[in-house]
Amino acid sequence: MINIDGSKGEGGGQMLRTSVALSAVTGEPVRIFNIRSKRENPGLRPQHLTAAKAAAQMSDAKVEGLEVGSTEVSFTPRKIIGGHFRFDVGTAGSTPLLFQAILPVALSAPQPVSLTLIGGTDVSHAPSSDYVEKVFLPLLSNFGANVEFKVKRRGYYPAGGGIIEAEIQPLTDPKPLVLLERGNIESIHGVSHAHKELAKRSVAERQSKSARTPLYNSFHMAPSLANQYVDSLSLGSGITLWGVCKNSTIGACALGGQNISSETVGLEAANLLTCELNSGAAVDSHLADQIIPYIALYGGEIQAAKITRHCETNMDVARQFKLNIKAEGNIINGRR
Repeated sequence: MINIDGSKGEGGGQMLRTSVALSAVTGEPVRIFNIRSKRENPGLRPQHLTAAKAAAQMSDAKVEGLEVGSTEVSFTPRKIIGGHFRFDVGTAGSTPLLFQAILPVALSAPQPVSLTLIGGTDVSHAPSSDYVEKVFLPLLSNFGANVEFKVKRRGYYPAGGGIIEAEIQPLTDPKPLVLLERGNIESIHGVSHAHKELAKRSVAERQSKSARTPLYNSFHMAPSLANQYVDSLSLGSGITLWGVCKNSTIGACALGGQNISSETVGLEAANLLTCELNSGAAVDSHLADQIIPYIALYGGEIQAAKITRHCETNMDVARQFKLNIKAEGNIINGRR
């Protein structure tokens, strides 16, 4: 059994999510201890618990330690299965993070997998649902992955209640991803969204307007930005921006909140995207750590904007499963 110290590296829930996903795919049992031990609320939170339970259900795993507050989990997978699965975080915990945790398992299933995920779709410390759809999944398709992803209802903090549906086809013949140059920027897009009760304050329009001008000034092209008002369980807003380049897509997102003006939200997202695009890298700094399990499993080489602590942590976990992945400068390399 592989033993992973959850207090090392980034020291958060990512270590658990990556560990159980790679355990299910490789068939190697794993024990994760000291889970989130340095956090203010150590141990498993509901969103981490749901991710581990989901991976266990999809791989018929024997699991010990699955309860809120637990700092140790052992996970012994048996056989990955396909079919329909429904997982509810029960809070505004991130459904995009839940989706990314179990996607490697779904891609390894012998039959198609259908997912319904309930929780937060646009929450802090996590990629937005639009980022997953417009940035993450297009890159994943280069490995040969065939994934349909739909946001049926947005879920904001604190009530959550958002719904994501996905259809995943088995990835039977994965291809290595080589992405060292992003190419020229071809277009810039975005989605600015808010609860329908915020329409009277023009929140979505103000977010997109404040993002539009700095993007135009930086790249001399008019971004195509859509405004959405949605019916969700909690008030909330956010904006996701992405730059479509010749070889890849670069993204950034920002969330609204109390005492944060709509203009500040839009400007934050625009500044983040500008920084990522100006780096010239083939993938943005957040996408780099999200794609590491796939490079470790399927092979490839990418140029990241930077190697973050999340990147380093994910690579460390992958290597404990005897997967060959490393970073040299800003180049991440994996061999099957």
